[in-house]
Amino acid sequence: MTSQINATLPKESETQDGPENLLLAAASKKELRKATRMVTEQGMTLDAALLSMFHRVRGKQPLEAFLQARKARKEQDRLATEREREKAATRWHGWFDGAADPNPGRRSIGVVLVSPDGQRHTIAQAVGQGTNNEAE
Repeated sequence: MTSQINATLPKESETQDGPENLLLAAASKKELRKATRMVTEQGMTLDAALLSMFHRVRGKQPLEAFLQARKARKEQDRLATEREREKAATRWHGWFDGAADPNPGRRSIGVVLVSPDGQRHTIAQAVGQGTNNEAE
């Protein structure tokens, strides 16, 4: 079985990654969990389990193209997440709430603001009579 698997994988010299690394790099966490279960339950090797799953999802697309596209998409997702984290580091975050006790009754509001450097600013204040909807 291993010789069949290696025959369908791109050559290491063409990819700069070993065949197993290419399969692992292309697999999602869910696919890795499922493949691990297949290894345990069916006695397959990990690369055979991943190839079996990829065969179902790639359709008629050549395996090498499928694996390279998956790897590229994962890298794009990683870069997008990194950019989002960098943006978040320059943003203020705020949480707001309001309540009335009893409803209708005395209204109060609460605010928490967190600056980009992590400083927390809080406000809690009574704002007169009314309903909880008005306070919110």
